Amino acid sequence: MTNPKIKPTAGHIGISKLLLVSHETEESVDILNNYIAITIDESIRNPYVEGYIDIADSYGMIYDTVTDNAEGNFFHVRGEEYLHIEYYDYETFNDASQLKKETYFIYAIEQIDMLDGNKETALQYRLFFTSAQKVFSDTKIVNKAYRNMSYSEMVNAIYEEYYLNLTNDLCPKKDKAGNALSIKKDIEIEPTDSRYTIVFPGISPQKAIQMIGKRAYSEKNSSSYFMFFETREKFYFCTTEYLVEKNRLNLIDEAYRFEYSNGKEDNSPDGQDRAQQLISNGTFPNVNSIEAIQAQAYSARVSEIDLSNRDINHYYYHYKDNYLGYEGVETNPQLQNSSKFITQTTGDVNHINETYVFKDYANIGEQYDRQANYDRTYPYYKETLSTKPVFDYHFNASLMGGSIKGRGNLYPGNCINVLIPEYTVLAMKNGGIQDKYFGGAQMIAGLTHVITDAKWDTRMSYSKSLRGGGDKKIKPGSAEPPSFESTTTSADITGS
Repeated sequence: MTNPKIKPTAGHIGISKLLLVSHETEESVDILNNYIAITIDESIRNPYVEGYIDIADSYGMIYDTVTDNAEGNFFHVRGEEYLHIEYYDYETFNDASQLKKETYFIYAIEQIDMLDGNKETALQYRLFFTSAQKVFSDTKIVNKAYRNMSYSEMVNAIYEEYYLNLTNDLCPKKDKAGNALSIKKDIEIEPTDSRYTIVFPGISPQKAIQMIGKRAYSEKNSSSYFMFFETREKFYFCTTEYLVEKNRLNLIDEAYRFEYSNGKEDNSPDGQDRAQQLISNGTFPNVNSIEAIQAQAYSARVSEIDLSNRDINHYYYHYKDNYLGYEGVETNPQLQNSSKFITQTTGDVNHINETYVFKDYANIGEQYDRQANYDRTYPYYKETLSTKPVFDYHFNASLMGGSIKGRGNLYPGNCINVLIPEYTVLAMKNGGIQDKYFGGAQMIAGLTHVITDAKWDTRMSYSKSLRGGGDKKIKPGSAEPPSFESTTTSADITGS
């Protein structure tokens, strides 16, 4: 690819190769001049990257027979191809060492029609793609036991067997023309506490890892809000707190600083640099107090049935008493609702849905002893069953969004700093005041990339989990578990 001498406009993408590669024959065809648009979705709420490409096809690639007029261009598209993309973006257009390569697996062909609905000289259709890891791991089931392992070790073992090794065995490394495909992906795993034995009853590798995520307890980050997701770069199994710690330095990096603006475009070189840092059509999260109450966004109740001692231990978790102790995205968090309102509407524990667990495990720090009716070590039931749903609610309820120019170095899980002006008359009179309630530190939740011609536009969603503007400084993240109220009910629960 010959790089331009003059820096391109903001949101530029220079695709040097756009190949369809046959899984059957490893033959490839360049469709750089045939694509209409490419859409790629990646999100921390989705275990896989997915997308689609719209094609204008005058070769007849969708047909399965070679015709006389194919002229060597024949390539049969059957919904089992690889889509290989090599590109530079606005920041790297003049640096050959920064060429990015991504390879996806095409699994579906839809919306087949004449070109523009009426031209009889060509077809247009949509090819849906996802990662090869998704396609091939879905052909397997996990029907085995993992014994005396931490949950993070289990995730690593499942990933190596059903994702890494499987794609290494089944997917080509290069096409026949020698183009290296970029299929292999690493996974980043946050360590978890304690060791367990778990038997998976014939479920997909994805569901097995998600099942672990619902149970896992972090060694360091007590929210234990574990997510399994894929970006264009790698896979992750971790908590939001882990991502905050990993990406905290982004918040002082100008490259990760964005500003809400719907102003006129400045076509000067400096103006195009600034355009890379603007968020247009910015949105704000909704507020719904009734929904928060019904979703039990501030409280949880776990009851532990202890058969050996014939009693029930009740644990009550109150988010308002714990939220300052987590390593959140926002350094000055503030609850959406007042403490008084939360107490009055969610303080009655009898109105909280109850989750029951059977106690067949030793307490934290207690010696494992089968003679004491302990089948395993402490599984952190009350901590994980209480915190995960609450964190999930607040993360999703705080989602915001906006459109940016495509950026190859942005991924879900990155921390960014979003500057938002206060949209008030008083703020304008005072020369502009920054919004500390919605603005500030955020975590990228998802990116929807749309590539058309040489333009790359992205719809970005982000969340801080809690609104900013609180008057209390957050204390450093702690490995201490959340605090609980507890009561014990003694009863003849055996019925004898």
